[in-house]
Amino acid sequence: MSLRPDHPARSAYDRLAAFYDQRWSKYVQATLEPLGASLELRGNERVLDIGCGTGELERLLLERWSALNLVGSDLSLEMLRVANGKRLAG
Repeated sequence: MSLRPDHPARSAYDRLAAFYDQRWSKYVQATLEPLGASLELRGNERVLDIGCGTGELERLLLERWSALNLVGSDLSLEMLRVANGKRLAG
């Protein structure tokens, strides 16, 4: 399935991308930190995050396991640009 560039969901997240982390910081922290803490990883796995948004889960995981091989996918190109701007890869 492919979404058109003008699909309402894609357009909405594209508009939110620049300030998403700041606007939703409490929600992101409340959901992603417990998730990251509950994972039992060795630290050398490959992880695929579908719907990665701005890459906050990737950032949290790399803080703990710097050797993870992470791939993020999202329908919003602007969210991916924000994630890419965080320079998550070592």
